[in-house]
Amino acid sequence: MADSDVTSLVPRLNGFYQPNTLVKSTVHILDLAVATSAKSADTHDLVKIPAGHAVVGVTIVSLTSFASSGAATMTIKVKAGTETAAAIGSAVSLTNLAVGKVTKLVPAGALSLKATNGVYAGSVLQMTVGTAAYTAGKAMIIVDTIPVGDFLVNG
Repeated sequence: MADSDVTSLVPRLNGFYQPNTLVKSTVHILDLAVATSAKSADTHDLVKIPAGHAVVGVTIVSLTSFASSGAATMTIKVKAGTETAAAIGSAVSLTNLAVGKVTKLVPAGALSLKATNGVYAGSVLQMTVGTAAYTAGKAMIIVDTIPVGDFLVNG
């Protein structure tokens, strides 16, 4: 599978939510009517992760129901440089991408905290569409990160 980069088509909403001094949440909109190449059964770059941050969770809020020509699944991953992408949680089925559904994905163990998987620089949040292509869908993607780099530099 060849990666496709739709990061410019998945806008970040202004502002961010910081529930405490540790976790920073950014909100992005994935609209398959705009990011049409992200419909295909392939891996797509969605969101660039800030340098020095580790992904600690992703929440998908379905704004419209996702539809597919088959039984499409969505797997969210973190990829740094040429390293193998690390999945965050399990694949999300069409049932869990119906309008109004909220799906919280959490990394397994400390996988996302490795320096090569989202902490230092050049990392990206990816979406792998499996089984079949999507035909429609729109979701809010909330990415929760912690600034590991700041802690390492500032002590």
